[in-house]
Amino acid sequence: MRRLYEAIKEGPITIQNAEEIVSGSQKRIGAKGGEGLKSRRMVELYLQELKAIGLIIYDHEHQKYLLSESKQVYRNKHEYELALSHSRDLILSTESKQGIDATNPLLALDLIVFSDIETWGTDIDSRCIFAHLRTGYLDMFEGIQRYRRLMDETGLSSIPGFPKTIDQLRLPTMISLKDMPDPDSLEKDHRNELDEIDELRDILAENLRSIIERVRSRTPLDGYCDLCPTRRVIIKEFVERTPRKTSNA
Repeated sequence: MRRLYEAIKEGPITIQNAEEIVSGSQKRIGAKGGEGLKSRRMVELYLQELKAIGLIIYDHEHQKYLLSESKQVYRNKHEYELALSHSRDLILSTESKQGIDATNPLLALDLIVFSDIETWGTDIDSRCIFAHLRTGYLDMFEGIQRYRRLMDETGLSSIPGFPKTIDQLRLPTMISLKDMPDPDSLEKDHRNELDEIDELRDILAENLRSIIERVRSRTPLDGYCDLCPTRRVIIKEFVERTPRKTSNA
């Protein structure tokens, strides 16, 4: 059960994902085919238990399980103010730092999407925003995943700096770099992919602008990250309180 919970913490999963996680766990400990935890019914029971104690919920629209924290419900004004303050710290500019609200939307998008592979990945704000998008904005995150795959497939992901656009490849400083995609070849061989990338960029940038405006209007971010101040759930405590099932044999 703990392995399932840890997987859902990383992002929403389907029942098929859950079966693969449990099946892989059983293989690692040498369980034989057909034994309890490998059955779909046992997986469903574990998910039902996690739902019953309020750790996860089921999103019927996307048919995925996610942490209950993804849909924020504040028990009091203090929790709301904590979440709002955290959201504003991540999104909005201050005297000491520039937030994504004051950044070109296309640049801000790439800063977040590629926060795992660039030097900018050390920026905790970009990584936390990425976590909130992954756990709280399922439709948008599906678009982000598609955008990232297309960027990887076309080689645009390898462009140093931001934003990662084909126009950057035509700059004199880029022409001299090794292992960079040839812009003319990309235009010729990947026209459909480049058109989809442009379309996704516009959609995702608009999504980002909408989120920024909601935070400005005092609506905390959906989802969660490791720095969220209201996170209090620890699966270990639940496991330790749960009586072990004993065999009648």
